[in-house]
Amino acid sequence: MKTKRWIFPLVMFLVFIILVLIGTFFDLQISKSLADLQFGEYYSKNYFGLVFEVIGELPVYILACCCALIIMLNVNYKNKKINFFVKLIFYILACGAMFLLFFKAFGYVFKHINIKNFIYEPYILTIFIVFSFVITFLIFLIFKNLNATVLQKLLNFAILSILVIALSNAITQGLKPIFTRERFRTIKLLNDTSFSGYTPWYLPNKNIIDVVGIGSDAFKSFPSGHTTSGASLVCLLFLFDLFPNLKLKRNEIILNTTIILWIILVALSRIVMGAHYFSDVVFGGFITIFCYLFFRFLYFKKTQHTKQK
Repeated sequence: MKTKRWIFPLVMFLVFIILVLIGTFFDLQISKSLADLQFGEYYSKNYFGLVFEVIGELPVYILACCCALIIMLNVNYKNKKINFFVKLIFYILACGAMFLLFFKAFGYVFKHINIKNFIYEPYILTIFIVFSFVITFLIFLIFKNLNATVLQKLLNFAILSILVIALSNAITQGLKPIFTRERFRTIKLLNDTSFSGYTPWYLPNKNIIDVVGIGSDAFKSFPSGHTTSGASLVCLLFLFDLFPNLKLKRNEIILNTTIILWIILVALSRIVMGAHYFSDVVFGGFITIFCYLFFRFLYFKKTQHTKQK
């Protein structure tokens, strides 16, 4: 059993190394072939890329919303006032995650139709808030009908998932200002036909310039935040550990296929948009996968230690 647990991490590590090597040597060539951008353009009009730019990060916000609600339903302080206050905080956090889903998704839509400031209009924000509370409440009703035993197990799922989301996104956002890699679409916008602005992923970029109308976004290529967020779907695999009765061969195939396909589509869309290179999306996705494996390892280590006692 212990040997089997190491097979998946080992396979993931080998796949990661192979993909990193491909990106190391062929990043620029891959972007030249796949990016749907003309020189002088920063935003691609590719429909596939646009769709996944809008929906690619949704899993992380939906997951965060569900996790906050699960934790809220497991809160049980003896003091009623404290209990109500803590539950309210987690419900607001759940609504906040759902609000960010709308804000980010429509933010991309408005950006591509050249009305990006429209997202800050008071009535637009009000609509987002109302929809966030309504959808969060509907999700709450679904979880509320679950029995206490299931909710208790889901609490472990929520905690593990939040840890994965928090750590993976912290790593990704922390690396961006260190490497300041110039996006492929920045090279296209600046009409850099010699591609002199390109740097391999392992070398921090020192040639930062002020790109009018774009700002620091022009130098946030490595790693891919979209792929990091999209890969958060991998947290659903925690359910197989917490609910062994779900771990049927058919369920595993369906969920694993869905997760892999989603990550690939999100990653590919970022290359097509010229937002990221191949190595950017590889690191972005595997940062989340490795965080999942790390916390899964800690979970098993803790449960085994508890059983031994």
